Amino acid sequence: MAIHVPISEKAVREAQELMLASKNILGPKDGEPIINPSQDIILGLYYLTIEKTGEKALGEGNYYSSLDELLLAYERGKVSLHSRVVLPIKAINKPKLLEQTNKPYIFSTVGKFLLNSMLPTEFEFVFGKYVEKHYSQKPNGETKVTEKEVIHTSRNDLDRYTLGYGENFREEIQKLDLNLALSKKDIARIIRKIYEDYVAVITIEDIASILNNVNKFNYKEQLENLEALIDYKGDKIPSSHAKLINQFIIDEFEKISFTYKPLESQKDSADW
Repeated sequence: MAIHVPISEKAVREAQELMLASKNILGPKDGEPIINPSQDIILGLYYLTIEKTGEKALGEGNYYSSLDELLLAYERGKVSLHSRVVLPIKAINKPKLLEQTNKPYIFSTVGKFLLNSMLPTEFEFVFGKYVEKHYSQKPNGETKVTEKEVIHTSRNDLDRYTLGYGENFREEIQKLDLNLALSKKDIARIIRKIYEDYVAVITIEDIASILNNVNKFNYKEQLENLEALIDYKGDKIPSSHAKLINQFIIDEFEKISFTYKPLESQKDSADW
């Protein structure tokens, strides 16, 4: 078996930036994820996203003021994993949702609240899956029914899963049909979307060239420079990636500025 060892500086850098498994999650032939959860993980995620109603749904329609309170109720057996419950939108750490709706409450199952709490903060809220039916007329006059599975997310279905002040939570929840649990294919779609939105392969040198020029006067103004970065494919990185890096720079710089306290003898020369 042949073993190839990168020797030159360029080869080492290429191996670090392009050949790592973490940089090759999506397949080049179709853009679908190569590395996917399987077996027990898929079974667990399927079980986590099941929805139930009626007598099988303990605590359906209950309101909880925070995710911690919801988890405590679940651990004490007061609500089941598959019951649809209500939380304030402010309690689920999804700030974008507050910009999309004026309604203060959101409902989903206990399991889906758990699932979404593990996804990136800026990522859309995943409500589940339903079958969308399309009707068309055949030449012979018969009606053709085409079914398509669609994942409900906050990007396209937020109003369906939000509630306003004074509404009867249980009644409104029971009006909606149950969503289907997420399958292996659905999980792969979510992974692909997260990868596209939050992962970009750029060189260390390009990032370093920006970081080297960051100081206390301009550390909040690096977005334009970051949006000009080119990934390994020769394309500009998505704006969402640039915003994430920019926010990371701001957060880390402020941490350093807050914790760094120069000695009296260094105050004149400290560049903070």
